[in-house]
Amino acid sequence: MKKLNVGLVGAGFMGKAHVVGYSNMPKFFWPAPAVPVMKTICDVVPEIAEDARERFGFEKCCTDWHEIVNDLRSMWSASVRLIMPMQRLPLQR
Repeated sequence: MKKLNVGLVGAGFMGKAHVVGYSNMPKFFWPAPAVPVMKTICDVVPEIAEDARERFGFEKCCTDWHEIVNDLRSMWSASVRLIMPMQRLPLQR
């Protein structure tokens, strides 16, 4: 079965909602077109990023959204969700 590499930017409330959605996708779309693989989760607060990595089974975490995008560019199939409150983190460097 195909795999969908998931990278998530933002580990707050909406980030958690997206994790649940990706995790349950194969149950709702049967047969599933792909199985989600939780690759990287990113948050500007290191402790939140690490906690989300452990709780939701991501392979790694980071605090710079550029890192997650660059990692996923090299993968065949990737889905990146940007869940970022604009008052916390601007998109431009």
